Amino acid sequence: MGGHPLGIDHQAVAAANDLGRAPSWRPVEYVPHTLDFAETVDHHLAADVVQVASLADGMNLAAQEYVTARPGVLVLSRHAGIAQHLAGAGLLTGPHQPDDLVRTLHAALTMTTVRCRRHLAGVSAGCASRRPPPGRET
Repeated sequence: MGGHPLGIDHQAVAAANDLGRAPSWRPVEYVPHTLDFAETVDHHLAADVVQVASLADGMNLAAQEYVTARPGVLVLSRHAGIAQHLAGAGLLTGPHQPDDLVRTLHAALTMTTVRCRRHLAGVSAGCASRRPPPGRET
């Protein structure tokens, strides 16, 4: 898969971008390095859909940052810890199931404005009601 340690297929990302590119937009914004806070916020503000593809519990903060930064669609791995707190509001997918991911991303990209608002309200409520684990309260 492209030789990347995380299994990222750079050729597939390039092919997707070649198929769907527009003058000021590309379908996949893949950033293979850490971003500082300001760059992260800029990317969140520009994204209509964000996929958080955790292979195990993790990336909860990334999901919550996106939801608070922009009213868009969150596609979340079923393995992310926050998935259980969203009570079905998030669009969940299996990171090891490419067909499921394609269907879920298609649903996210073609979501109506009304459904997007309901999705965001549910995800926001799930994120807001999430309590820290015992012993980690501030």
